[in-house]
Amino acid sequence: MVMPLYLLLFSAWVLTKEGASYGLLLIAFMLIFFTFRKVFMPIHYDIGDKSAYT
Repeated sequence: MVMPLYLLLFSAWVLTKEGASYGLLLIAFMLIFFTFRKVFMPIHYDIGDKSAYT
């Protein structure tokens, strides 16, 4: 939700190029951070409650 907002504000000339690049850099670091948290998560936490699908 944050990335489309940054792109919308940049295309509407509300943000400068520098402000948009810092925002997109922050979003990229957040994506990397959450990806690493997901990779090292035990698999049984990721599967969840299988009884909901039966």
